[in-house]
Amino acid sequence: MQLTSLNAEVHQNPDDCGFMGTGKEHWTKELERLKATLNNPYVFTIRQDSSAFISKIYLQVERNESNQLKHPTDVLIDKETDSLIICDYENRRVVRWSRSSGITKLEIVINNIKCVRLAMGEQRYIRVSVVEGHEVRRYQLGYKNGTLVAGGNGNVDGLNELIWPKYLFVDREQNVYVSDTNNHRVMK
Repeated sequence: MQLTSLNAEVHQNPDDCGFMGTGKEHWTKELERLKATLNNPYVFTIRQDSSAFISKIYLQVERNESNQLKHPTDVLIDKETDSLIICDYENRRVVRWSRSSGITKLEIVINNIKCVRLAMGEQRYIRVSVVEGHEVRRYQLGYKNGTLVAGGNGNVDGLNELIWPKYLFVDREQNVYVSDTNNHRVMK
């Protein structure tokens, strides 16, 4: 709300805003004050163009705390533990978040994995489609090492190879169906 009024003031009186010389310092201080009023866990960095007249101001958000997600690509509900299992793509992990009120900490279930999608069958094994390696892996909850169940043999079009495995489905017989996106097919 304050940023909107500051932006409106700049646009209403562009000649009076004094972006030249010391006026630039005023607006930098104003943005720093505004930044301090934002109540969230992110770190903001303000960067200016190198020219004498500021035509743009950039805000860069850094998510660097372990309880923050960065590009979550999939989520499933674990009814047994009343928690969400989340594929946290850019943080290279799969995490569990309890739906119980008051609990905000994420538990890392699988680490160092560039996951895209998740699926869980009735036996509670998590299947993860992995970009790196073009594969699908199966993990037992509580264990960090997974078992290769599809792909992992290069990124070409053979029957045992996948290119960008994306969506997953597990049927009652525990068969895994994978959308092999760049091969334009679904594999069982």
